[in-house]
Amino acid sequence: MSNKPASVESRLAGASGERSQVRNITLAKDLCKKRDRQSIKQLIDILLNGKKAAQNDAIKVLYEIGADEAALIAPYTGVFLELLYSKNNRIVWGCLTALAAISATDPKPVFAEIDSILEAADNGSVIANDQAVEILINLARDQKYLKTIGPVLLERLRQSPDNQFPMYAERMSVVLTNVYRAKFMTVLSKRLVQGIADSKQKRVERLIKKLSASITA
Repeated sequence: MSNKPASVESRLAGASGERSQVRNITLAKDLCKKRDRQSIKQLIDILLNGKKAAQNDAIKVLYEIGADEAALIAPYTGVFLELLYSKNNRIVWGCLTALAAISATDPKPVFAEIDSILEAADNGSVIANDQAVEILINLARDQKYLKTIGPVLLERLRQSPDNQFPMYAERMSVVLTNVYRAKFMTVLSKRLVQGIADSKQKRVERLIKKLSASITA
């Protein structure tokens, strides 16, 4: 018999679908508003020891809490890193989403495990890669990490699929300026020469135009 308090488990969605997602988001906002650290700790326990459906709900609630106030889930950075090796893909990209939120305010422990994070993304889904890129961008905002992270961002942009390329480029443009601007522009231009879908090409062209204008301004 589970010894987890029903107060948290009973409020998890317990099923898939849009309504369940709303229920989990509502729970996250409530716990965040109350700064309910005890319930967050219980969610971590469910994430580590619960059944698959409950684990999936728990990680959803946890990363939604992180989106509002990363400090509430930051004490569990080690748990999220540990679960990057889970066989459940939902847990992997959910943990990467939580780590992305944490990296925006507490980058040091995330940076220390960046190799494991990128390995998990490479072995994961499109969402996993999206969140890994978000982590890299957050780290690159800190000047002491930019020298290491800048080349990694450029390489991931080079290797990104056409569907993700414009979004990644737009997001990376916030941090890949000054010392990396020329290399960044080269990556963008080469992808246009290689050819991508018209709608995505227009987004890249707009970005190049915007960056070029900022140089001459």
